[in-house]
Amino acid sequence: MLENSSFSVKPELFSEASQLIDVLQIQQITTYSKEKNTCVFTVNKGNITVEFPRPDIVRLTVNHTSENFTHHNSSIETYEGSEFTIRETEEHVLMQTTEVEFFLHKQNCKFIIKTAKGEVYSNGFYLTEEGTISLIGAQENEFIYGLGEKSGWLNKKGERLSMWNTDVFAPHTPDISELYESIPTYLSFTPNYSFGCFLNNTGRTIFDFKNRKEEHKLETETGIIDLFIYTGPSMKEVLEQHTFITGRPYLPPKWALGYHQSRHSYQNEEELKYIVDSFEELEIPVDAVFLDILYMDGYRVFTFDKERFPNYETYLPQLLEKGIHIVPIVDPGVKVAGQYDVFIDGVVKDAFTKMPDKSLYIGDVWPGKSALPDFSQQKVKDWWGELHEFYTKLGIKGIWNDMNEPAIFNESKTMDLDAVHDNDGNPISHKEYHNLYGYEMSKATSIGIQKLTNERPFVLTRAGYAGIQKYAAVWTGDNRSFWEHLAMTIPMCLNLGLSGVTFSGPDVGGFMNDTEAELLTRWIQMGTFLPYFRNHCSIGMDRQEPWVFEEKFTDINRDYIQMRYEWMPYLYQQFIEAEKTGLPVMRPLVLEYPTDQRTFDMNDEYLVGENLLVAPIVTRSARSRSVYLPEGIWYDYWTDQVFEGGKDSLIDAPLDKIPLFLKAGSIIPLTNKKKKANQKDDELYLHLYSQETGNVKTIIYEDDGLTMNYQTGERFELHVNVDFNHENVNVKLESKGDFKPSWNKITVFLHGNK
Repeated sequence: MLENSSFSVKPELFSEASQLIDVLQIQQITTYSKEKNTCVFTVNKGNITVEFPRPDIVRLTVNHTSENFTHHNSSIETYEGSEFTIRETEEHVLMQTTEVEFFLHKQNCKFIIKTAKGEVYSNGFYLTEEGTISLIGAQENEFIYGLGEKSGWLNKKGERLSMWNTDVFAPHTPDISELYESIPTYLSFTPNYSFGCFLNNTGRTIFDFKNRKEEHKLETETGIIDLFIYTGPSMKEVLEQHTFITGRPYLPPKWALGYHQSRHSYQNEEELKYIVDSFEELEIPVDAVFLDILYMDGYRVFTFDKERFPNYETYLPQLLEKGIHIVPIVDPGVKVAGQYDVFIDGVVKDAFTKMPDKSLYIGDVWPGKSALPDFSQQKVKDWWGELHEFYTKLGIKGIWNDMNEPAIFNESKTMDLDAVHDNDGNPISHKEYHNLYGYEMSKATSIGIQKLTNERPFVLTRAGYAGIQKYAAVWTGDNRSFWEHLAMTIPMCLNLGLSGVTFSGPDVGGFMNDTEAELLTRWIQMGTFLPYFRNHCSIGMDRQEPWVFEEKFTDINRDYIQMRYEWMPYLYQQFIEAEKTGLPVMRPLVLEYPTDQRTFDMNDEYLVGENLLVAPIVTRSARSRSVYLPEGIWYDYWTDQVFEGGKDSLIDAPLDKIPLFLKAGSIIPLTNKKKKANQKDDELYLHLYSQETGNVKTIIYEDDGLTMNYQTGERFELHVNVDFNHENVNVKLESKGDFKPSWNKITVFLHGNK
């Protein structure tokens, strides 16, 4: 264990000498040919392919082999591609769409992408023994956002980050580079111009913003560079472009947006009944209760332990009738056992990952010796999805995918890198496929549940890849009951949103270590206004259900969980916008205020949609905090006190208060208190926050909250048009759509001096 002692900084272990990488630059273009919407350039070693998925997106594939390399990735959306013109200058080959000009240098293959707002340039592609390197030019005074699930601060400039899905049980600290969710995309921001890069490679990749001030260094271990360049020019346009390529976030069922309760583990039917009954008796809303690994028979997926849960076949459907969704954990490891029908069926159907010698890959996980499904095959994804009938016939409509990095109990923490995935007849090593494994598992689960229930599925996943937003929510893994982890929740979830993943949240209260009353309450207050809201903690830790501490904390926790449901119309509105545009529900201030320098690295505040600013308390014993409000007029949610933006204000925050602000001109739809997300509302409340003058519009959506019927027109839209002037406020409401909402009364509240 010397690496964890002072020995690790022994001077003899380091050399200050400059270490140069021996690289071979891809140089001269020898020939090129255009076919339809693609241009292929033959270079001295391999080839370069350029295409335009859209006029404002460039896709650049660098293949350093002489063979055609089929890069497996089902996360990319299909597209027809855009037409472009091509011509030569003395130094370049120029490709041009209606939005961009792409210059590829004939002698060294460096490129420049020019737009009306700015440019992106490359200093070339390089080959090493380990893989391929791409150098993308940095902007002056830029900020780097995105990069999926990473600890630390919002701005990633100056960091070197690795993409390799990893089960990290050790405390998550800012210097941990690899966590569970790898999304190899980043956004380069300046107030003048933003662009994005998505390195579509499912093996390990490195993003180095540390060692080269003039460049972003992108490295791949498995060789190929498949680079999507998003030309912006704004942050919002980069996000729209990225979710055009990887898919828009899916619209969850409403119950998935409610409060969820979990523990590792609720160990038997009696304990589960106690949890459910306690929520009801204490009048604390809850939509889902999770079952961790102890519900299974010997950790065998698609089973229940009949000794622990003797009445599960009748009790679980009864819970659904009461509006309680049970969400069981389902890991990928299938126990190797001759009397286990899932394993036998998988062997017969040739569904498991193999080694190069054609033997089954066997890894040690919760069930012991386990086979792992080969999700690179469509037939295996179909098989896996169909297996979930075991759960859906019990009324279960949500699944929790864990350990799907995949995590193995060995030194490397994962599957052997030379294990082989069939890839529908185009074999690929696990080294190349690794980061896609959890994505494919959750995709199979999501599609399977939807087919079996004809409802919107809910899947919660620990591991994933770019595009996971189409199928699952993401939680940030095994955090700790530390105030520092409460604070780190904000930039982690914000960067997930800037990577396309809008439905995310942490283990509220912390997974490991014993939480304390104040920490749990402050975390629940924050969780009320996070996209995903689940309380979860580990076996052996003190319990942290909302009622476990003294009554004053229980009362505060209840009030905030109830508030989650009061805000459901506004929250649902944001998820529908995310499905349409790719914009996240939880937003960094810089996304809405890109010319305000104070917002560029704001780590302790966030927006929900455009209108609600949340400033959580993330410090023990704090009873006030400084809040920065961007330009404009803002209203304190609790008092209606008016604040002028563009400066800091000291805000009181007693234990029962999280600072919340609404910007002038906001139209906020709320509803009455309720115990379940799908409980029918009798009345809709429209809160209007006055501004001096101007017109404000919004659309409030309603549907059945459960099925996909909203996609075929069974939805209701309330178009709200508000004119503010110095003398009065005019409100115009117009309804559209075939769906009839449950509420038949609208009450308007006016906030401000009108």
